[in-house]
Amino acid sequence: MIYSIHDIQERSFAEGCYDCDSIRELAAARSSEPDAIDLKTWDITADEWTEAVESVLLIKLAEQRDADEVRVDSAGGVHFNGPMPNSDENGWYLAATSVDELLLEQSA
Repeated sequence: MIYSIHDIQERSFAEGCYDCDSIRELAAARSSEPDAIDLKTWDITADEWTEAVESVLLIKLAEQRDADEVRVDSAGGVHFNGPMPNSDENGWYLAATSVDELLLEQSA
């Protein structure tokens, strides 16, 4: 799946996360159980909550590197689409082998 800021629907839980939460807050949320208040307030499932938190986190990490889109491959590798010397012919490059590795780089 490819994630982009353009994919976030207006007035959605994901938009609320994008507008109000930092990368640090999203990373902490990603490591926790879905928030019961969020589930009830936004009328979403635990899976929808988890997907929104993960996708917004990835979008924010991509934006830090001036990338327009982000995708995660079947092995968990995180790829960004943006201006980098090692990009493939379509503009994609491997940013990290996992979301966790990307977050470790972020905190360093």
